[in-house]
Amino acid sequence: MQKSVVRSEEVSESDAWIADLHLTLRDKEELLKNKMLSGKVIDAAQTLLKRKFNVDGLDTTLLCQASGFDSSIFQCVQIHYDESRKHWITSSTVRNRVELADSLFNGSLSESLACQLRQRYRSFASNNQLSVFVLPVLQQTNRVDCGVHAIATATEFLLEDGDVLKHFDGPNMRQHLVMGLEQGEMEAFPRSAKKARGRKPKIVEMKLAIV
Repeated sequence: MQKSVVRSEEVSESDAWIADLHLTLRDKEELLKNKMLSGKVIDAAQTLLKRKFNVDGLDTTLLCQASGFDSSIFQCVQIHYDESRKHWITSSTVRNRVELADSLFNGSLSESLACQLRQRYRSFASNNQLSVFVLPVLQQTNRVDCGVHAIATATEFLLEDGDVLKHFDGPNMRQHLVMGLEQGEMEAFPRSAKKARGRKPKIVEMKLAIV
């Protein structure tokens, strides 16, 4: 069973936006003003996904700063905070292999992220190596939208007809997230009306040593 780590910030009634998710009006303001998402917003979205889907993971991102993630042997989805890159990334094993959705992929895995993947998915390793399949997901166009993309791809991983490679409607992603949080349910993020062009990007397989 995963260790219990919770955010303990007190939220006054006057500052509350969504009390049961421990979100404040400041959280909403930062979300709508195109700031990078805080761990509070990420955890709130994961909480709603956890309520809706019977899946392992979706644990608070505080665990990467504390004792780490427990290994999962079941279908799992997890949003990670890559401390070295100040970046949110989503992983999943719903298709029986470790897949990674990184909206700002630079061709490598930082040690911060690699450590979390080893913890979470150790049971998927073979011959002391963990294969991680980096999916060619839509890349963000700025430095601050990684959290929104991470939540969007986590949702797609979990939906029965989800498409984690879909091209999201970037300008409307934050408003869609606000609506989902306020309504207490994460739904598929809107798809862009623009058609993708160019060559179809490939999945990149990376291997992590398990020691």
